[in-house]
Amino acid sequence: MNILLVHNFYKIAGGEDTVFECEKSMLEKHGHNVISYTRNNKELDDLGPAKKLFTAIHSDFGKQVYSEISSLIKKNKIDIVHVHNTLTMITPAVYYAAVDNNIPVVQTMHNFRLFCIDALLYRNDHICEDCISKGSPSPGVKNRCYHDSLFQSEICARILNRNRKKGIYRKINYICLTEFNKEKLIDGMNDNIDPAKIFIKPNFVSDRYEEIKKEAVLAGKLIPALNKANDSSGIHSYYLFAGRLDRSKGILDLVKEWPDNPELPLLICGEGPLKDELELLADSAPNIFILGHRSHQEVLNLMLHAQALIFPSRWYETFGMVIAEAYMCGTPVISGNIGNGADLVRSVTPDLITEIKKENLKTLLSDSLKIEHSEKCRQYYLDHFTEEKNYEILSSIYSSISG
Repeated sequence: MNILLVHNFYKIAGGEDTVFECEKSMLEKHGHNVISYTRNNKELDDLGPAKKLFTAIHSDFGKQVYSEISSLIKKNKIDIVHVHNTLTMITPAVYYAAVDNNIPVVQTMHNFRLFCIDALLYRNDHICEDCISKGSPSPGVKNRCYHDSLFQSEICARILNRNRKKGIYRKINYICLTEFNKEKLIDGMNDNIDPAKIFIKPNFVSDRYEEIKKEAVLAGKLIPALNKANDSSGIHSYYLFAGRLDRSKGILDLVKEWPDNPELPLLICGEGPLKDELELLADSAPNIFILGHRSHQEVLNLMLHAQALIFPSRWYETFGMVIAEAYMCGTPVISGNIGNGADLVRSVTPDLITEIKKENLKTLLSDSLKIEHSEKCRQYYLDHFTEEKNYEILSSIYSSISG
């Protein structure tokens, strides 16, 4: 199959970029001819003020993109156009080029941008669904939701409104990462999309379980107090948070509510605007350890040996890759009762969903968590989040929309 993968890189690399590269590699490994069309928002840095303004005003439809995509489709006899991100340089013109050339197009929904200007459904430290309730992005403009800019928010709203009126969103297919996201997409877009064209496919995580098991336990090296006396191979139980240190991730709530019990160490990996505040709080909490930035390999090592991963996010999240990684490690997850985090955990260990409050945590935290839940967490990963399973789902989607 000849597949055209389309992606607009952000100025700062993120998870969408990783998924794009991983899926490209996966498709190539299975013998598909993959053609990539990519742009990068860093291109904006090379434009003068007038050209930047022109690009912004015409970001609902890029004529050059339409022409280039059409040319690639014809030259490479493309069977499927698979889009990951269009903001800002690619624009929705890619959809029109595919439709006008009678080629099926599918958009992976990495966020909520089609019905939320900020793409997160989160504003001022709380969940916000004003644009869903209104059936219009106008509240996002009023609240300057895109980069706190009235002008940029208005541009984003215009992109959505113009393309809704043209009906293009009903002509394309969608891949949502979770059932929760599918429900939000339907609620947010109403009759602007065709629900029959929505498919579910999560992201995948490479299976590194056996590789990590062979490594020395990192936690005891980083925090000697975790080492068991008279036992060179053993460490005390600990719990792990891994993620960006900002309010939306719920890390401040978690630290403030963490039980002050020396038998319940909490290790925190990550960087972010709350790091200094968290370090001050940790100074008066001897069972909380701020480890700062750690490599992905180190985080997986810490995850493998943790009693549980704590996922206290205050917003819906769009998937929860760290949960999939925890399950790859056979590590259970304790999640707040909100959004995709709760939905993923509910499928495996519904009893580990709780409001992040001290008394609730005291009840849940136990030395038997890993023993009790590890096998089913690992099995859930094998059933849902491996590269092999992901390819099986994606291949089925491609067959459905091209048949």
